[in-house]
Amino acid sequence: MPLCISAGGVVMALAMESFTLAWTHSIAKIRWEEDYRVEGSALRLVAAHIRGSRFEHGVWHYAPAAEPGGVIEVSACDG
Repeated sequence: MPLCISAGGVVMALAMESFTLAWTHSIAKIRWEEDYRVEGSALRLVAAHIRGSRFEHGVWHYAPAAEPGGVIEVSACDG
């Protein structure tokens, strides 16, 4: 199943198995990243990384516990 993204009235279907969302936290001003995997009709949070000088080696890594956390159910789209 492709991953469908909708923004500004435009829908795009992307053929991908995994992706990373990355942004800079608006208050802390540090980079956050979340790795997701497309699994059928769900997105699974695989790992996350938060970068900052207060963390050992400049980055904190974590992976969510297994089921049921870290899963986002999504619906099909026409793209």
